[in-house]
Amino acid sequence: MQNYTTIPDFLNSTDADKISKDPDYRYKYSNSYTYHPFHAMSMLSGGSVSSLWCSQTIIIGAEKPSYARGMGFTPLKTYEDAIKQAERYVGKNPRILCTPESFSGGAAVHLGVSK
Repeated sequence: MQNYTTIPDFLNSTDADKISKDPDYRYKYSNSYTYHPFHAMSMLSGGSVSSLWCSQTIIIGAEKPSYARGMGFTPLKTYEDAIKQAERYVGKNPRILCTPESFSGGAAVHLGVSK
């Protein structure tokens, strides 16, 4: 992904196609309990959704901030820093989605828009 300008550019590339169809990766998926090779592309695609709906996506406490930046997110150290940054974009009442255990609490995050 780091070699592409946008996530859609990567997803439509021959590199993504090669990863998805790699016989060794597919074998490991079928026989060794690994993720399917397209899993990474699915995560990139899902991670890009917030840019369609949000002024900014802030990741607090990222262990590898360069990856967050590479996906268009803003990594910050503390909640207080995040609130200050959000207020610069939307004023004193930002909408916040907080999922502190989304990747460590044992349950995947499933978000939807209700109508």
